[in-house]
Parts: sequence; structure tokens; C-alpha cells
Amino acid sequence: MKALATQRLMDQVSALEKDVDELTLVAPVRHVYTVVVDVTAFLDDLPKIKKWANLVLDTRQRDQSAIVQVIVPLNAIDVLDQFKKGTDKANVHARESIRYLDQQLLRQAHETTAAAATAPPLPTHSFLRTQKMAETLDGWDKVAAFWIGETSRRSTQLMSDDDDNDKNERNGRIHTPDTVDDDNDTDNDDENDDPDADPSENAASAEEEDIVDWQDVPKKHRAVLNCFLYQFKQQQQPLDPKTDQPEHHVTLVTNDEQLAWWAELFGDPASGQRVQVHSVKEYDRLLGAMIYTKPSSKRQRHRQRRTS
Repeated sequence: MKALATQRLMDQVSALEKDVDELTLVAPVRHVYTVVVDVTAFLDDLPKIKKWANLVLDTRQRDQSAIVQVIVPLNAIDVLDQFKKGTDKANVHARESIRYLDQQLLRQAHETTAAAATAPPLPTHSFLRTQKMAETLDGWDKVAAFWIGETSRRSTQLMSDDDDNDKNERNGRIHTPDTVDDDNDTDNDDENDDPDADPSENAASAEEEDIVDWQDVPKKHRAVLNCFLYQFKQQQQPLDPKTDQPEHHVTLVTNDEQLAWWAELFGDPASGQRVQVHSVKEYDRLLGAMIYTKPSSKRQRHRQRRTS
């Protein structure tokens, strides 16, 4: 009897250990939605950034197969620091954003210290982090590999000057693409009046004047674009089938229309596919459409059996 009781106790312990292993088993993350946010996202809508950093894409499951990774460029932190002094709405939002980032970084520092003795675990939930020092392309000239551009800048102008002025009055910031310098247009009028000149040559030269390249990107946008294109480059890397590497989907989120205009001129030249750029509200709607709230088919069948 004693041996039988001992065996029964061992079986119960084994069953409990198996249940614990099943409970602690974490399903690997298959998709990481990386969103690079610039300073306008913080100044315009900090609550949405907080929501993304804690977003649960599948409410049906305890373990998530898809998560959101919010990356804050170092340049965005510097700009927030410049905005923190003052009583305007933007200044208040900048201070709130800095306090939030300080809290997040302090919590991550404690978690990193606690896990220093072991290998760092793979992320299993949505989170926010800052750009790492090594997460940058070596020099601005490296962005040329991702340049697609446009045949004519004027053909892709996003808004008129009147619309620009209206937006500037509402937002207090310039959100428009730089205009092409036309100071020399009057000097070239006499040259273009040659009756013997080939019209096709004049059209070609006019089109060439409108073409921009990666060297024309304003310096104030280069740091954010460099961080974003580094993440885009990582997305382009082929996945190793022998590992559990997740698939990355990279998006730039900004309310600065000038930055968005320049960012959309980059992408994968081989396929012609441009990078993903959205405003805060647009990206929030996209994430909202991805959230699963319906019960799984297995749970539905279980409920049907109980009611029948």
C-alpha cells in the first residue's frame, strides 16, 4: 500500500509539472510591427504612442504571435528637449513625453539588470524603446541604396502654397516640402526663346531641373530618416528558416508632411516598392483593424456544446 501511495503521489507531481510547463511555454512571436515615430507624433498625440507600446493585437490568446515595437529616434528626444521650456501646448506635451520616456527607460533598465545573468529573452509583448547607437547607417551617403525618387518633383507636389499657409496657422509648424529654387528662371528665358531650338530638348532640360535626389533631403530630416532606413534595411534581410526569427514590418509615423513627402521617395529600388509612411491617426486605424477580439473557433465550439 505504501509503494502504491508513493507511486500515485509521483504521478500527481509529474502531472502538475507538465501543467506548469504548458502554462509557462511561450509561443514564438511571428510578426513584429516596428513603428519609428518622430517628434510630431509625441507633440500631437502622445496617448496613441502609449497605447501602441502596450497594444495586445490578439485578445483571444494569452501569448501573442504579433507585437508592436515602437522605436524613438535619438533625434526625436533631442527635439523634445528643445521644446520642453515654455507654456504653449507643444511645450506641455513635450514635458509629458519626456516624463513618459524617462519612466519607460528606467523600467527597461531594471528589467535588463534583473536578466543580466541570463540570455535576454525574446520580446513577447508590445513595447517602446529608444534607438540604439549602432542602429544607424554609416554616413548619409548610404541612403542612396534606398533611393527611388520621382521623375518630376512638381508632379508629386502634395499641396498648394495656400494649403500650406492654412496648415501652418493651425499647427504652428511647417509641414510642407521644400520648394525648388527658381531664382534663375528669368535668366534662362532668353535662352529658351531660340526659335531654332528643339522643343523636346527644352522639355527634357526643364524636367531635369525638377528632379531631386537623396542629397537634397533637408538636414533636419536626415537623422530620423537614417534611423528609419536602418530598420527598413533589417526588414529586407532574408529570414533564417532554422531560427525563430520573426518577420518585421517597418513603418514611419509622422504628422510632418514634409518629412513624409521625402520619406516616400525611398524604398526598394529593385522592386520599386516604397517605404510605409503614415500619420498618427492613419496608423492607429490600421492597428485597430488588426486587433482580434472574436473568440477562437475552438472556444466557439466549446460554448455551442455547453448550450446544446
